[in-house]
Amino acid sequence: PSSRTRHRLLCVCVCDMAPLTMSSALTPLFLGIDIGTQSLKAIVVQPESAGSSSFRLSLRPDPTIKIQYSTLIQKYALASCEFGDAGILHKPPPPQSHSTTTTTTTTTTTTTTTTTNGTRDLVESNPLLFILALKELLTLLVENHQWSDARIVGIASCAQQHGSIFWRRGNAHQSLSEELFNIVHHLSTEQFAKAINSSVFKHKFFVCNSPIWMDSSTTRECDEMEQYLRSTSNNMSRLTGSRAYERFTASQIRKRLHILPECAAVTLISSLTAWFFSSKLGAVDLGDGSGMNMMDVKMRKWNKDCFEAVLHGKESNISINGLRTLLRGEPVSSTSLVGVIHPFVQKSSQNVFDKDCSVFSGTGDNVSSSCHTLTRQGDICVSLGSSHTVFGFSSTFVAPVGEGHVFVSPWASAMRENASSILGDYLSLICIKNGGMVREKLCKEVCNGDWDEFNSSIVREPPSKNYMGFYFVDPEIFPQTPSGMIRRYERRNDKWIEIDENAAWEKRDVKALIDSQCLQMFNHAQTLGLTNAQRIVAIGGASANKHICQTISNVFGVPVFKHGETLELAAYGSAVRAFVSHKMHKVEQDNQDFPRNALLEPVLDGMKLELQCEPNMEYHEIYRFMCTEYKKLEERMLGKANE
Repeated sequence: PSSRTRHRLLCVCVCDMAPLTMSSALTPLFLGIDIGTQSLKAIVVQPESAGSSSFRLSLRPDPTIKIQYSTLIQKYALASCEFGDAGILHKPPPPQSHSTTTTTTTTTTTTTTTTTNGTRDLVESNPLLFILALKELLTLLVENHQWSDARIVGIASCAQQHGSIFWRRGNAHQSLSEELFNIVHHLSTEQFAKAINSSVFKHKFFVCNSPIWMDSSTTRECDEMEQYLRSTSNNMSRLTGSRAYERFTASQIRKRLHILPECAAVTLISSLTAWFFSSKLGAVDLGDGSGMNMMDVKMRKWNKDCFEAVLHGKESNISINGLRTLLRGEPVSSTSLVGVIHPFVQKSSQNVFDKDCSVFSGTGDNVSSSCHTLTRQGDICVSLGSSHTVFGFSSTFVAPVGEGHVFVSPWASAMRENASSILGDYLSLICIKNGGMVREKLCKEVCNGDWDEFNSSIVREPPSKNYMGFYFVDPEIFPQTPSGMIRRYERRNDKWIEIDENAAWEKRDVKALIDSQCLQMFNHAQTLGLTNAQRIVAIGGASANKHICQTISNVFGVPVFKHGETLELAAYGSAVRAFVSHKMHKVEQDNQDFPRNALLEPVLDGMKLELQCEPNMEYHEIYRFMCTEYKKLEERMLGKANE
């Protein structure tokens, strides 16, 4: 039989030999958690047979819990100076040696300060707020627990990627995390909220606030690390899968080398959930660890040269081995077991959790989303929100050029010599800033806000070889451009003529915009090695727009699918990982020699996607020509922009 068939047969054996339930009378449940930027989301799932060799993870009744940080802050009257209005703290940059003008833009959730010289502020969160949200979640699970026939047997989580936590050192150089754990679980939620409403409490357990992914205050540190690696004939992207980023932990540590002697550990926000339920501070997982600028993505270990780049040229008592110790040792697989639920948490939760409930590693939110959206070889996910994100698994490492990222797959083993995942060991990702907001702007200006008219303009005519454009209202990431780069071209006598950039937008710009966005996604996905797409999985608000999905299908030349129901994808991906990790751990416990892929495949087979559209291959041939022309025009536009 084929390897896929063998995996199916093995899975039937594994399911029989490693039962999920703790007793025949109780149904096993799995909890997935996502600690986001402005809220915490949690989903409970129940595995159900979806045929002889696959599982479907169905949602429990009222399964999704969403806890807004702003609601917690108001509910418990937390001081806004310590927690911000929505859990996000903005601090203006230090005074410059020359005059700057500061402008502030305020929305309902965040405040961003930018100076005219481009310096961005420090953006942080108080880690105690995330812990309070987890405690609120535990309270809600107990209060709403109606599962007399079921217990949660596995927990996995994710969090906003790149957020760092600096734990304070206690007596005998031990972490104070155990003391904090006892306080958290022996106080009521109200008592804990009252306790943390003090800067004294926070500084007892954490050396500083947690810089999060929105932070961009470490540009100098990034430049210094890149320069150091170049001096050693190394390259940050080739080693770590990303260029040096301000939000990544390496530059944040370099900025704070002076406080490291006070630290017992430096972890990511994604490690908090496992600590909250088990009391153990686990090692960083491979998926989130890929977004730190310190891990060799191909070797799946911390890289000595990257550590030296963090430490060089600074007065610090921290050695390379000391930094490795602060990071809790080498990275581990995203399916690794941190521990079992702490007995006190289990008993006080009134039978929500099984006494042997497994707690698995946390990972980053993008990595977690891939657990649910990418279920076959050749899947590429396109997230169609205010911005666009394109990601997919790859079996080979392709170093990004510019702004892309390559992470380790959540299904990859920590041991590089082990068999590769059936989906590929790398997760390649690009983010495109000018997405839904540009569509809204064009709809308003050209179609008077009428989306029916906007959509009809997309499908009214076939793709045009003779009219193309770039609609970068905001600064773009792929390719890197400043704001206001609106360039349109008309093809006359086999030559592309640029249209006056001040000319008003026309109806044909609607079709040209959608074509441009799809061509942009296709071309730049190719640069990261996402070249063998078999199908597209569309998520995000615009995935419901069949005309946009049809254009994506025509450009990529493959069908487009979408999820049958709206889900909190990162939280659901955590629940999927909890289930698969639980099965893997049971097999290891029982000393069964079954390949990881044999445990993963039936879960992936059970994922249900709905076909949105099939490609028009006649149009696809036109788009193949347009892809080449788009690339030429992009190079032309960038050359002119840099003059």
